[in-house]
Amino acid sequence: MGAAIAAAIYARRAAIATEDTVKIAKQSADESGFAMAIAARSADAAAAHAEIAKDASKKQLRAYVHETQLTLRADADETAVWVDVILENKGATPAFNLSANASLCLYPDATPPDNEPVGTNIPTDAAKQTLGSGATHAIRDGVSCTPNNAADVLAGRWTLLVLGNVTYEDVFGETHTTKFRYKSHGGYRENGHPLLATNFGNSFD
Repeated sequence: MGAAIAAAIYARRAAIATEDTVKIAKQSADESGFAMAIAARSADAAAAHAEIAKDASKKQLRAYVHETQLTLRADADETAVWVDVILENKGATPAFNLSANASLCLYPDATPPDNEPVGTNIPTDAAKQTLGSGATHAIRDGVSCTPNNAADVLAGRWTLLVLGNVTYEDVFGETHTTKFRYKSHGGYRENGHPLLATNFGNSFD
């Protein structure tokens, strides 16, 4: 009888010990899984931080090309109106395979309507090139017209639209595009700005 009681007590204690062992093992597994989840989240955060740092580095080091000056003039015989556009790379590294072109549209109205422009556009040379940091590049475009048309443009009675498109690659091999849209206006001799940027059609990335 005594031996049976002792055996029962021993079995009970063994069962309790086994149960405790299972609880400890389960707790360890839970803690291990939690640690692994924390580690995974930390790795994801580190990867995201590295991507943000890489993107910030690209933005600091890449090229940025856009127009900095536009000049309007007419030929001496006023049979053509010309626009000179100065592009500048304000980025820290060169712009590669740069291609730039501009087109002019002449409208017989102070406010451009939806009809077709008047005059014949003179194509722009769009040869690709490399533009170093801080360097400038000039492009020129013209539109043929009559002397009266030229006088109307310079006086602001007619509108000259300038549509520009610039594409280039940065040092990381990524392609970027700059688009600009300007229009002429009257009274520019007083303020020195014959061409003003329009409210739409201007963008760069």
